[in-house]
Amino acid sequence: MDADACSLYLCGTELTVLSLEATIGLHQEAVGQVSLSFGDGLVGLAAQTGQPVVIAHAREHPSYQYFAETGEERFESLMAVPLIVRGVTIGVLAVQTIVPREFDPHDVEIFQTCAQLLAPVVINARLLALVTLSDEDSDRVNAELAMAGIPPRGEPTVRAKQKNIEYRGIATSRGIAIGPIYRLETPLDLEHLDYTPNSDPEQEVRDLLEAIADARRELDGMREELGAKFGLDLAAVFQTHIQILEDKGFIAKLTDEVLSTGSALDALKNVLSAYRKTFERIADPYFRERVIDVEDVGQRVMERLLGERHHTAPLMDGAIVVANNIMPGLFARLEVDKIAAMVSEHGGATSHGAIFARTLEIPAITGVSGIQSAVRSGELAVVDGEDGRVYLSPDEALLAEFRRAQQQYVVAIEHLDALRSRPAETLDGRRVQLTA
Repeated sequence: MDADACSLYLCGTELTVLSLEATIGLHQEAVGQVSLSFGDGLVGLAAQTGQPVVIAHAREHPSYQYFAETGEERFESLMAVPLIVRGVTIGVLAVQTIVPREFDPHDVEIFQTCAQLLAPVVINARLLALVTLSDEDSDRVNAELAMAGIPPRGEPTVRAKQKNIEYRGIATSRGIAIGPIYRLETPLDLEHLDYTPNSDPEQEVRDLLEAIADARRELDGMREELGAKFGLDLAAVFQTHIQILEDKGFIAKLTDEVLSTGSALDALKNVLSAYRKTFERIADPYFRERVIDVEDVGQRVMERLLGERHHTAPLMDGAIVVANNIMPGLFARLEVDKIAAMVSEHGGATSHGAIFARTLEIPAITGVSGIQSAVRSGELAVVDGEDGRVYLSPDEALLAEFRRAQQQYVVAIEHLDALRSRPAETLDGRRVQLTA
C-alpha cells in the first residue's frame, strides 16, 4: 500500500472492544496497551459500521481520537477496513501515511481483499489458542463466540456450514429460549468406572454403608437449601431420595450383593439394574420414571464412596443446559437464575427434574436422542419447549422468528399473571370454584 504505518486491532471474545495487537510504524510499546470501543475513533468507526473508513486529513474528521501512546501524531492520512468473519467484525486493519494522501477506489478494494484473506487466519489462530486455556475458560470463550455467530473450537467443518439443525424430543416445560449450549457431563458413569474394592468384603460393606450415610447427610443439606430457595414443594422431592437410602430392602439388597461380588460398585450396578427392570414394567409413566430417582441416588452413593466432589464451571447468563437426564440434584449444583432452558437425552415429562423445570418456569425438552454427542459447548441454540424442538446453529431468519415468538410468549404470560388474582367469575356473575 506504500504506507508509513500498518496496524492490526483485534477484538476480545466480547466483540465490542478493540485492542492494538500488532503494528509497524506506531510505537511498539503501545501494543496491548491501547484499547478502544466500537465507534471510538476512526478505527472504532470502521468496526462499528463494518465499512472502510478512508480519510485524507484524519485529524479534521469529527470521529478522530488521539492516542498518545502510539505516537501517531505525525501521520496525516488513514485507511481502516474491518476484518469480518461470517458477518461478525473481529478486528480492524489500518494503514497510515505521513504525507496527506487520497486513497483511490482501487487502493480501497485491494486493502479490503487483504482484510478478507487475513480475517479467517486471525480467527483460526485465536481459536487454536483456546487449547492453552482451562476447560472452564475455554467453554466461556466458546459461548461468547457462539453468541456472536462464530463457531466454537472443535466443531467439525461440515457442521460449520450447516444451519438450523433440528432435534426433536418430548415437550416438557413450555417457553422459548435462545442461548449458548452448556454441555453437562454425566458426573460418574458406573458402567465405565475404574474402581478397586477393599479386599475384605465385610470392610467393603462398612465402606458402602458409610457412603450411604454421607449421601443422606448431603441430601438433607440440599433439601434445606432448595427449600429456602424455592419452597417446600420442590424440597420434598429430596425426601423421596432420602427414603430410598433409608429403605431396608434397598440396603439389604446392596449388602447381599457386596458380600456376593466383593465389590460395592458391582453391587450398586446389579441392584440398580434390578430396580430398572421392575420400574420399566410399570404402565403409568409417572411411577415408571421414578427409576431415575433410584439411579440418581445410586450414583450419589458411589461418588461418596470414591470421595468425589463434582464442581461445575460457572454458567453464562441465558445458558441452555444439555444433560443426560434432568436430575433434581442439578438444581442444587447449577445457578438456576442463569439457566434459560434444559434439554436432556433421556427421561420424560413426569420425571422429578422435569417437574422442577415446569415449577421454576424453565423451558425444557426431554428424550432428545443423540443430542449430547451432537452439541458443542458454547454453540448457539434455540429451544422450543412448546413443540419439543431444539435447533442448533440457527441462522438469522430462524433467530428472528423465535425472538418474535419469545416476545409473544412473554406477553401472554404477563397477561395470565394479571388475571391470577381476579375472581373466577363469568360475565353474568356465575362464580366458579377452582380446586386445582
